[in-house]
Amino acid sequence: MATAMPGLGATLLTAVTTVVEDAGANLRERYTPHARGVSLKEVVKETCANDDAVLSVLRQPLLELRPGSRWVEDGATRGRSNQVGATLRERIQGSPP
Repeated sequence: MATAMPGLGATLLTAVTTVVEDAGANLRERYTPHARGVSLKEVVKETCANDDAVLSVLRQPLLELRPGSRWVEDGATRGRSNQVGATLRERIQGSPP
């Protein structure tokens, strides 16, 4: 990692590690041993809710670690998830891929 200031990389890594561990703890708190969604739609909905919960913990602290940085929304990720879901649905229903 190239940085303008010596030692900044290690400091940044430590701070990012803390933020990611906090996000992981948030996700762990959401875990339940009870039954989850069984339909593809339910599983995707739960996955998106987990993504939103983690991003709510990650976004602001990560932005503050790099002043002047911006958060880029990755709409393509949700699109890929939806495409994967459509492909799985087709295969489950017996349609050719």
